[in-house]
Parts: sequence; C-alpha cells; structure tokens
Amino acid sequence: MMKYSGFTLMEAMVVLAISAIVLAMAVPGMQEMQRRVRISTGSDDLANLIAYAKTSSVTQRRNIVVTRSVVGADTQVDITYDTAAGQMLRRGTFAAPMAVTVEAPTTTLTSFVILPSGQVRRADTNVASDITLRVCDSSTLTETGRDIVIGRLGRIQATKHADATTCNP
Repeated sequence: MMKYSGFTLMEAMVVLAISAIVLAMAVPGMQEMQRRVRISTGSDDLANLIAYAKTSSVTQRRNIVVTRSVVGADTQVDITYDTAAGQMLRRGTFAAPMAVTVEAPTTTLTSFVILPSGQVRRADTNVASDITLRVCDSSTLTETGRDIVIGRLGRIQATKHADATTCNP
C-alpha cells in the first residue's frame, strides 16, 4: 500500500480560513498603530525642527522666525532669518492628513520669533509667550495627537493629549 504525504484539500482550506479570520482581526489594530506612528514621527520631526531653529538663533546670534502656512492640504513650517530678505534655513512639510497649528494663550498664530538668548516671542506683538504647536491627524476622530510646547525661555517639551477632544473639539 502506498503512503501519501502532504495536506488534504480540506486541511488547507481550514488553515486558510483560520488565517483569514486572524488577519481580519489584526487589520484595525495595524491601522491604529500606523496613525500613532504617523503622529509620533510628525511631532518628533517638528520638535527637531524647532530645536534646530533655537540652536541656529543662539549660535548665529540672530533672530529666527518660525512660520506656519498651509499649502493645498499640507502644512509647512518654515525657519527663516528675521530680515527683509527672510533667507530660508529649513522647511518641514507635514502631509495631509496630519495638521500642525501654532497657538499662544488666547489666540492662534501663524509665526513666532526665537531670539539669540533662546527666548520665544510672538511675531505679531513681540511679547514673550509660551507657544504651542499642535500636531493632529485629521483622518480620524479618535486620534489624541501631541503638543510641542515652547516655553517663553525656549524650553521645548512634547506632550501627548489626554483625550481626542483636543484635536476634535
């Protein structure tokens, strides 16, 4: 009598069905993980961009202007010298669905200035102020997002939002 080795069609179908069920349960978790990684990476990139601006300001003894703008669906953060020519030092582009906003107490800003002393001032009033850069993912209502807070003396601190209402009021 011959002995066959291998799997029967029925065994292969059962393994395939179980694999499909496990995959269907894992996909939503993977999508959520991708959102978290996108926000984490974006906020880290933004914090590094601000640290670069602060370091440039201190080492070159020049005012540096940080400006946020929206180009199409993307958000751009530009680092420039505070001169009439506004020479570009660096640009960070945060692609949709990620959004970056710049906030100070009681108002939303488009730019702020980092002084050679490391202090941070609002560009519109030239008053020392804490600045908050809010990073959110607009593709979901459950994303908590992150804040990059720059203290008026130049300290950069990243914090995760406690709940989703900060990004989705």
